[in-house]
Amino acid sequence: MRRRLSDYTLPLQGVDWQAGFSPWADILPERSQLMFVSRFADAFLLAPNGAALMLDVNFGRLLRLAEDRERFADLIDGHGPDWLMIPLVEECLAAGRRLLPGQCYAFTEPPLFGGAYRAENVHVAEIGAQLAFLGDLYAQTQARAAVDRPARRFFIDEERGER
Repeated sequence: MRRRLSDYTLPLQGVDWQAGFSPWADILPERSQLMFVSRFADAFLLAPNGAALMLDVNFGRLLRLAEDRERFADLIDGHGPDWLMIPLVEECLAAGRRLLPGQCYAFTEPPLFGGAYRAENVHVAEIGAQLAFLGDLYAQTQARAAVDRPARRFFIDEERGER
């Protein structure tokens, strides 16, 4: 049986994706076009320059998948199982976890903190609440990263009076 993209993505209608993905606005290119959203709420986008991108909401990172939509279409068959977490979606379905409109899969213990990519670590969540949770987690990790960065050191060259 051939896989269809729609078997592993969420319907785009009925969700305010602009608001949902707003916590990641600092890493998203302006005027990106949303292509689709995985069942784990990762966004697949086209950047203004044509590049295909993935916003990995669980790790708070933006990945460049391909230089353009055509190359992305060539790559998705081979990389789709990883990008869309197809084996995990199938595990969840086999465990009876079906999604209703407005829902997505969510990790009970986020992978960022060592949570396993196993159906036992997945529950069904309301999309808005899940994106708000992950957006808050992203903001906290960004703030923490800023605190953990070493301060820049400036040295004054006494002879030249430069920093």
